[in-house]
Amino acid sequence: MKSFFHASAFQLVALAFLAFTLSCAGPILPQKKVIVIQPQPEPLSKKLTKRPVQEPERQRLFHEAEQAENQALYPEALEKYHAFLKTYPSSPLTGQARFSIGQIRERLGQPELATAAYQELLLKNPGSIFVPEARYRLLILLIKTSRYDEAMEVLSPLLHETTDPEKLDRLYLLAGEAEAGRQHRTQALSYFTRAYNLAEDLNDKFEARARVLGTILKMPLKELVQARSEFRQEFPAGHISYITAYRYFREGHRREAQLELNYFLKTFSGHELAGQAGALQRAIQGLGPPPPLIIPGAQLAEKTAAPPEKKPSETIGATSTYPSSDLACLMPLSGSASKYGHKVVKGLRLAFKLYVPQTEDFKSNLIVLDSGGDPDQTIQALDRLASQTEVLAVIGPLTTKVAEFAATRAEELSLPMLTLTQKEGIPQVGRHIFRLFLTPEAQARAVAGYAVQILGFTRLAILHPEDDYGKKMRDTFWDEINRLRAEIVGVQPYDPNTTDFSEQIRKLSGVNKVERKVEAGHAAEVNFEAVFLPDGYKAVAMIAPQFTYHDITTIRLLGTTLWHTPHLLTTAARYVQKSIFPTSFYPGVEQPEVQRFVKAFRQENEGQDPGRFEAYGFDAGTLLLTLMDKNQVFSRQDLIKALSNLTNFPGVTGSITFTPEGELKTEPALLTVIGQKFKLVQ
Repeated sequence: MKSFFHASAFQLVALAFLAFTLSCAGPILPQKKVIVIQPQPEPLSKKLTKRPVQEPERQRLFHEAEQAENQALYPEALEKYHAFLKTYPSSPLTGQARFSIGQIRERLGQPELATAAYQELLLKNPGSIFVPEARYRLLILLIKTSRYDEAMEVLSPLLHETTDPEKLDRLYLLAGEAEAGRQHRTQALSYFTRAYNLAEDLNDKFEARARVLGTILKMPLKELVQARSEFRQEFPAGHISYITAYRYFREGHRREAQLELNYFLKTFSGHELAGQAGALQRAIQGLGPPPPLIIPGAQLAEKTAAPPEKKPSETIGATSTYPSSDLACLMPLSGSASKYGHKVVKGLRLAFKLYVPQTEDFKSNLIVLDSGGDPDQTIQALDRLASQTEVLAVIGPLTTKVAEFAATRAEELSLPMLTLTQKEGIPQVGRHIFRLFLTPEAQARAVAGYAVQILGFTRLAILHPEDDYGKKMRDTFWDEINRLRAEIVGVQPYDPNTTDFSEQIRKLSGVNKVERKVEAGHAAEVNFEAVFLPDGYKAVAMIAPQFTYHDITTIRLLGTTLWHTPHLLTTAARYVQKSIFPTSFYPGVEQPEVQRFVKAFRQENEGQDPGRFEAYGFDAGTLLLTLMDKNQVFSRQDLIKALSNLTNFPGVTGSITFTPEGELKTEPALLTVIGQKFKLVQ
């Protein structure tokens, strides 16, 4: 919720200065409305010569405009701001009014009108504290609307006048974007490299590096040779050298390719592309195919470093007036959970590639940021994304470590978040948070329902690890069994670190060690028909044979999504036959959307099948792109409404609906084990 605050003139100037310099992704537009302090009262003798109602009337009209803006009544706010400017053209509040008009025009997807508002502010209110932020927003809009020459006219004097390194590195990035738009790749590379060298913030440096590498990838051979002469050993000289060798080879100049590759190997030993260089060496010698041209980090510059072929993650129809609605992905791309974060991003990028726009000139960009699994880094990234009004939603985070921090901050910023975490209670943080992930509770309920309603079991037992996950699954499963009017007849916990489960199994079943019969066909009598075992495949591979060892052979084992891994088949398939467990995603499902996704993923990944993380990334991207395109969603609040009203969206992970609390409401597929394979339960 927006609120008003008062500040001194000095503080306001500082605020404007900070707003100009913050963030690699754009300035942070304040959530709270900045109020310009009125001038000191004039002497009483002068006051008496004016109409006594003028000042209250002026205040009233301005504050009505502000109030309409705060309530997202944008047409009304625009009407009142324009009326204020017409009635009181000399008011000290005119600068703020023009700035607010520019912001509203941006929110409404009207870049040309927003540009005009900011230009009018710079022309008529050159002393306003909103000038730095307005100039910055103007530059971004000029670049977004392909008015690159005008952008450079604004930038050129600023580049010569600015001495602050933090400001300058952002200006260099904008200059690089403008020059890249003018197809002046050599100049763009120069500006992006200067930004990289100046940047002190790690995220700024990462962004500049991505844009440097993206620019190099777009350079034809002639420009690469020119760039090679300008960079000796400093970054990005090694990348330029390797890509030059690669392009020589691709264009049939094997001798030049070999010479350049020799230079690369001699000059840049230990370079991150050394592995690819070895494969290129073999290709030049005719001993194998060339490696794919993959530059680590370049793919993260989605807007400016795209490969030559057109991808949906690029801006479609750059000269169109259709407003861009962007998506951001905030995943752990470094740290202990990075392999899962990269899986999600892989599925998300495939969604952008496969999505076919339904509206002419629809366009959307993808912004990928690394959360690092760190709460502070995650919150900083969210602050930057929230300041970019074209970013409608964030997909992520993934890990429970940062989920609550991220959800709380996103709710404060009114930034829609589609999270992929299992952490309990995250969607309940606020109306802007939705979960696209099968929760442990949904898994337990699905298995319990099948066991009782389909298999007809009435007496069940639970064997669970004594940890948070095991206890939560135990309680949910138990509650669901009671709700279905069946009975839990035994519960046994075990230490997650144990490897001997015989005591727990004997206590659960009532089978004593001395009574065990070692004879073919003997089956111990137990008072339950199935055992719910919520643990990973390693524990299952140790526990399942123990039931057979104790002659408990007539029961069914029930599990969770943790069972759906090839490792279970290789370690315990014979002991988990006909077991029942849910899955978030199964590539064998016959639905057309699933098979289309699986086929495309295999083509992109050398025949590999996608897993649940890739599938959730694909669903997140496809769902949001569809809502933005078909539903004509241009604002964050419109997106919240669209997600809240979503019913049975056909995702590859199942039919997607959200509850009023933002939880995923879906029926997971159930699997069993037959022989050495997973099979869908029909």
